[in-house]
Amino acid sequence: MDKDPDFLLKKLNKIRGLKSDKIDLGLSRVEELLKELDSPHKKIPPVIHVAGTNGKGSVIAMIRAILEESGYTVHVYTSPHLVSYCERIRVSGKIIEPDYFSHLIDLIFQTNSFKKVTFFEFITVLAFVAFSQNTADFVLLETGLGGRLDATNVIDKPLMTIITQIGIDHQKFLGEKITQIAYEKAGILKKNVTCVTANQDIEALMVIESVSKKLDLSLFYPDRDWTLVKGSKGYVYNDQNRSFTLPEPSLSGSHQINNMGLSVAAVSYLNLCKDQETLRRALLSVEWPGRCQKISGGPICDLLNDNWELWVDGGHNLDAAKALSRWMNDYPYVYIFIFGIGISKDASGFLSSLSKHSNIIRTVGLKDGSHSFKPKELAELAFEKGFEDSAAKESVYEAAESLLPLMENNKGRIVICGSLYLAGEVLENHF
Repeated sequence: MDKDPDFLLKKLNKIRGLKSDKIDLGLSRVEELLKELDSPHKKIPPVIHVAGTNGKGSVIAMIRAILEESGYTVHVYTSPHLVSYCERIRVSGKIIEPDYFSHLIDLIFQTNSFKKVTFFEFITVLAFVAFSQNTADFVLLETGLGGRLDATNVIDKPLMTIITQIGIDHQKFLGEKITQIAYEKAGILKKNVTCVTANQDIEALMVIESVSKKLDLSLFYPDRDWTLVKGSKGYVYNDQNRSFTLPEPSLSGSHQINNMGLSVAAVSYLNLCKDQETLRRALLSVEWPGRCQKISGGPICDLLNDNWELWVDGGHNLDAAKALSRWMNDYPYVYIFIFGIGISKDASGFLSSLSKHSNIIRTVGLKDGSHSFKPKELAELAFEKGFEDSAAKESVYEAAESLLPLMENNKGRIVICGSLYLAGEVLENHF
């Protein structure tokens, strides 16, 4: 992946310097800036708005692939990015060009309200401006954090809302209980706008159902309104109107089967794809980097012999750790981990999940050390969780290098995991 050019990074750093980069949920600042820009969010194509704890990006990637394979043009807004800020915004199907990104920053700098917004709010508004200036058939819009007070939640009448799996994450902002988190996620639901939801914890589902009744909207729910089951020739999707036999998607991991079902349910409900062959081609071509992704080339790959594979996964909460664990159960190899995680995350729980698959781990910090556990802290914690061979290293490369003697007579996989930011660091010079 290409890094952002210096001229764009300088402007992005200027935005960060205007207001604290800390999370500050609320809609008033965004609404004021949008109004000053003549409400670009009201001049964009129909919006499919996606919230949830895990799977948002994968679901958006699958829906985008299906829509584009079906001949539609799509704008996309996701976060965070892995290597380049430009990844967050796709305009008419293509990642936004740095020059255009820079131009839109200058345009927003001409307003009076831009100094009041957070960095995420600024980029969200910029995406709306870009989408309003370019043609497309649909907008796929991912929430940044939560939903109810997220900067993306200024869309009054989306075409559809989607809620992926809800779990425990970002408790400082969304609440400690699953019911509190579900309420925040359900904040994107709108009156008379259908919501397609993944299988949910019963308490989370009760919250979503309560909100949906108040807003007089219909829920399109798995195992009630649509089903996805393993068949002899693939996965069989059924709803009231159609049936498809689907392949295993190109995204690796059993959790992606559930994401595939949710994506197909959304597209089917909207009657946007009736052709099974189109679905098959789309699902086999989906790309969403940093999620159970095999790395084929780069400095670390050059260290490894042919018996070892390098994988990276950016999941960073307990549900993501469980999904990674299931993936490893599905593919029984010898596993060794290189692990780094954000300071606000449940490192102990994540390591407990990993310890079921290996007793060897190397721990590293993230690039911005102030937001991550120290490698030594993680190494000590990993030892407590059952990793007999646990050591802290200064970099991912040094960590991989230290593992070479252990690989001489073995065959297996090195998995770099714990953080999207760590995944992004690897993908800067690997592919």
